[in-house]
Parts: sequence; C-alpha cells; structure tokens
Amino acid sequence: MVNKLESLAAAAEELLNAAASCGEPVSDTTLSSLEQIAERAAKIAFGSASPQLLSEEMQHLVAWTDHMDDAAWVARFRRALATRPLISPWTPTI
Repeated sequence: MVNKLESLAAAAEELLNAAASCGEPVSDTTLSSLEQIAERAAKIAFGSASPQLLSEEMQHLVAWTDHMDDAAWVARFRRALATRPLISPWTPTI
C-alpha cells in the first residue's frame, strides 16, 4: 500500500514538475492523468482509513481534482499548476 502511494506520488511529481516548467497551459491529457493519480491515491489512503499517508502536495492534488466538473475551478487549477509546489485550492491568491 505505501509502495503504491509512493509510486503514485512520484508519477504526480513528474507531471507537476513538467507542468510548471513548460510555460504553457496544461493539456487536458495531463489534467486527466493527474486526476487519475489523485483518484487512485485517495482510494488507497481513504479506503484504508489512513489519509495521513498522503503528502501535503498529494492532499492538494486530491482536493483540486475533486472538482473537475467546474470550468472556473479547472481554470484556477491550470494556473496553480504553473508553479511548484502545488498549492492548496483554498489559497485565495490564484
């Protein structure tokens, strides 16, 4: 379980770093990949009643991807992805 979470966190880290360094808006494919990673990580952590296993950044990613049906939210998420580390969606500066 912990190894799988570490693997998902590493995959997210790679995508987040690439998103922040590309200088262009994040593609829908990248958003979808991040959403899938967050979903799997949340299922493992919350399914085992161990949300503390998620790093702060993974917690932020899960929170961001929980509202992908809201266009304004997704636009804010795209802006947040331009910098590292990924900030909380509840940060009012975006």
